[in-house]
Amino acid sequence: MTFNKLITKFTKTNYMETAIKRLGKSPQELGTVGYFGGGCDDNSCPDILETENGDFIIIGKDVTGDVNLNGISGLAPNERAVLIPRITLTSAKKDIP
Repeated sequence: MTFNKLITKFTKTNYMETAIKRLGKSPQELGTVGYFGGGCDDNSCPDILETENGDFIIIGKDVTGDVNLNGISGLAPNERAVLIPRITLTSAKKDIP
């Protein structure tokens, strides 16, 4: 797929996505429920989910206003920087196509 086709696909993505599966272990299995203090119950963050069209939903702490991307990347006005524990991503590694 060319870069232009990839960007077109990305910009036309429907953001009312449906999660179909978790990647990696659950927050309960990893011991990360409430990892960032408050706001998480027994079935929530941090987590990585795959949508029915193959995209990913990352559930974590919004650090948009508190992160220094050090010129490596940038954020558009409609994007957020989300922090997840390392163990959440390494646990998902085996499930990422």
